[in-house]
Amino acid sequence: MTASIYRPVVVAHPDDIATCRRLCADLRTARERSQLRMRTVAAHIGRGHGCVYRVDAGRDNVRVSVLQRYAAAVGHRIDFHLHLLPGTTAGRAHVDTLGRLAAAAATTDVADTYERAAVQAAIGDLRRHLGLTQAAAGALLGRSEAAVCRQDREDRDTMLGTYLRTARAYGYPLTVTLEAL
Repeated sequence: MTASIYRPVVVAHPDDIATCRRLCADLRTARERSQLRMRTVAAHIGRGHGCVYRVDAGRDNVRVSVLQRYAAAVGHRIDFHLHLLPGTTAGRAHVDTLGRLAAAAATTDVADTYERAAVQAAIGDLRRHLGLTQAAAGALLGRSEAAVCRQDREDRDTMLGTYLRTARAYGYPLTVTLEAL
């Protein structure tokens, strides 16, 4: 008999689920306004129409690259904004020095708009700034150290829910919006 490894179930924050579902609904609305069929969008993003169906259905566990390609197919783009929470221990001065985060963070609101790799890199930088090892971040997030290591890699395609949950745990909630091109 093999021993099973207990892995805690990570429950997503209700705001993160709502963000994912809102983005998916906005993408579906944009597709319908563009009068594009699911199969047309699927061909454009290089996936089967089942993938487009899952986005249209509002699944909260969708890869960011799929969402970005879907948005491009319907003439939109996805913008990411990192916010500094009030009372966060990470200093605003550090936010300015990350290089990937704009000086607008010093005014407390929106840091900047990012592409997927830049968001991933900024979140990794935040983990290091907060003094969290990958093991400590994994414990905070209910994930393994190896999962945090994979997430820190900028070439890694990550689920939107993972970005949202990680940024929130580090004290920098992520806002995701759909913008027309």
